Amino acid sequence: MLSLFRAHEAAVVSWFSVLVFGAVLFVPIAVLAGRLDDSPRMRWAVRAGAAAGVVQAIGLLRWPLLVPSLAERAAHAGESSSATAEFELWNRILGSPLGETCGYALTAAWTVLVATALPRNGFPRSFTALGVAAAVLILTGVAAPWRVLAGQQLNFLGYVLWSGWMLALAGFAIRRSLLILAAVTPSRPTCADAEGIWQVACPRYQPSRASRVNSTVAERNSPAESIGIT
Repeated sequence: MLSLFRAHEAAVVSWFSVLVFGAVLFVPIAVLAGRLDDSPRMRWAVRAGAAAGVVQAIGLLRWPLLVPSLAERAAHAGESSSATAEFELWNRILGSPLGETCGYALTAAWTVLVATALPRNGFPRSFTALGVAAAVLILTGVAAPWRVLAGQQLNFLGYVLWSGWMLALAGFAIRRSLLILAAVTPSRPTCADAEGIWQVACPRYQPSRASRVNSTVAERNSPAESIGIT
């Protein structure tokens, strides 16, 4: 494994760095999703989502941080060196138990909590059904170390559904935010609302000829001019 990693080190490190960034991004996503509802369930969802991002990031970081030096040592001392044993040890600690098992479980928990908390805020029931289905399939990844039949395929399908569910969550959240913004933003007067505000609201608006005549007549007949006050 280490020799294969060394042969493609740049690509592997780059891709795992992208995965680490995606895992870390899960933390602010969980926090922002928590603002869509103020129930205790959603508060637990924030904790589960933040924890999911942290444990997955820690598990993935072993590839760009630890494995390159281990591969370098193995290349000089041979695959039977202590570097191979250390690599397998870190995989047993940070790989399956932490990054995968805990990551899958916490991601599934966050998804179920969010999917079941939001319908009372106008989210459709289909959103809940899709989220719960994706969470159940993602949770099958917990059994991956025991090589359960079709476990990896079901886990992959779960993440495909989860990606669609996340896009739906983003779409519903944006739509809800726009509706709230429209409800709290006062309407601005337009040019058709009143002639008296045309200079402020509509700089390019040209008053009608009748309006200009009336304004001129009003100025000439004002009390100030009739008594000589300028």
